[in-house]
This record gives sequence, C-alpha cells and structure tokens, in this order.
Amino acid sequence: VQRAVNAEARRISPAGRPLSAKTVRNEYALLSGALDRVCRIRFRVTLPTYQLHKKPLPDPVDVIRAFIGSDIELPCFLALWESYSMSEIRGLMCSDLRGNVLTVNRVKVEVNGEDVVKDTAKEETRLRVHELDDFLVAMIKSTPAYKKYAETGENGFIVPFKRRYIYDRWRKLCELHNLGDLDFHSLRHVNCSLMVQVGVNETYIN
Repeated sequence: VQRAVNAEARRISPAGRPLSAKTVRNEYALLSGALDRVCRIRFRVTLPTYQLHKKPLPDPVDVIRAFIGSDIELPCFLALWESYSMSEIRGLMCSDLRGNVLTVNRVKVEVNGEDVVKDTAKEETRLRVHELDDFLVAMIKSTPAYKKYAETGENGFIVPFKRRYIYDRWRKLCELHNLGDLDFHSLRHVNCSLMVQVGVNETYIN
C-alpha cells in the first residue's frame, strides 16, 4: 500500500501536474476504509503532505467593484457576503427564502458534466440558516426565477448558471479588473478576512 501511495503521489494528472495531496489522501481513505470494513485489515502509511499556497487577497472593495452590475453579481455576493460555496449557491431554490432568512437545503454539484442535486450538503454542519441583508433579499427577489415563483408558485433555482459559466465569467472579471489569480472559491477567503477585520470570533469563522 505504501508503494502504491508513493506511485500515486508521482502520477501525472490529465492537467499535466502530479496528483494533489488531497486526491491521494482521498484515494487512500477509500481503500483503507473498505479493507477495514470488509476484511478488518488496518495499517498505517506515510501520506503526502499538503502544500500550502497562500494567495494575497485584494481589497474587498476592489473585489465588489469587479462583479457589481454583472450577470453573476448575485452568486458572487452570496460567496463573499455569506461564505456560500459554489454547490450551495447553485442549489438554492426560491422556496429556501422565507422573509429575510435563507436556508441551505441542498447542493447542486457537477458529475461528468451533468448537474446532480443532493438533498444534503457534504457535511451536516454546513446546512446553514442565514439572515440576509435587505439588499441581498432584494437581489434574489429580482431574479427571473423568483419573480415566476411569486407569480405562479413554481419553484426554481435562484442561480440558473452552470458551474463552468460562473467560474469562467468570474475569471474574466478578475482579468479585466486586475485582481490577479483569484478563483471563485477565493471569495469565501475574502469573507473570512472581512470577519477577522471586524473582530468576529475565530470559532464562528471556522
């Protein structure tokens, strides 16, 4: 198993880079878990360590200026202001908003290019209930999906875009506004930095 782990850590991915430590660790967790459950075989190996790559974060004001008024303004605000992940944002439906309270009831992930909706998030603790600011509520209610829901009761996804579209559109906005190599997930990091700046307890941030 150790030899297999070592070989996997050196294997080149289709993207032309060695597999990430996270990928190798996930593979090992699947194998070791199966062997323990079925055969009661337990062992320890040395796994590759995570390489931390710290990206400098731009000023939140500059980030907001980059996406405000764009067609992905709402998903960007939900990531930066509420720290929602891409799958949580894409899984939000109109009925999830009650007054100013938005509840994460499902996630929408992409599997082999197709969208798959899951009733629960990756971790139970990520099923969150947030009280939104009025400007975010107004933004949600101005979407075509919510207007249709208000008129007909037909439920729909608040953010209709595919994951790739949001990602590509965000990267273009970053390039246009000189924000550097900032992926969509980095909006959640900006959210953390904002909470630190205003003195939020680290327990709540984590």
